[in-house]
Amino acid sequence: ELQRAVLRKMAKLCIECRKFVNKRQALLCDGCNMWQHRTCNSGVHRDIYRNAVKSGEDISWKCKPCSTTLPIPPNFESTRNEGNYKLLL
Repeated sequence: ELQRAVLRKMAKLCIECRKFVNKRQALLCDGCNMWQHRTCNSGVHRDIYRNAVKSGEDISWKCKPCSTTLPIPPNFESTRNEGNYKLLL
C-alpha cells in the first residue's frame, strides 16, 4: 500500500524540476506517461499549448529522456553471450 501511494505521488511530480504538477500548464509524455511543466524546458510554446487547450486537442509530446532514447531497430537481435547486436537478413 505504501509503495502504491509513493508511486501515485511521484506520478504527479514534474520529471524536470521534481515539483508538484497540476494539469494547468503541464504536459503528459507519450513515452513514459510522466508529467512535466510546459515551462520546464518542454519545447512547447505557450501559444501552441493555449490553442490546444482551447480546441480540446491533445498535444503529442515526449519528454527529453523518451525523445532521445534510441530504440533497437526491429531487424536487430541481441546476442546474449556477447552483449552485442547482429543484423538479421
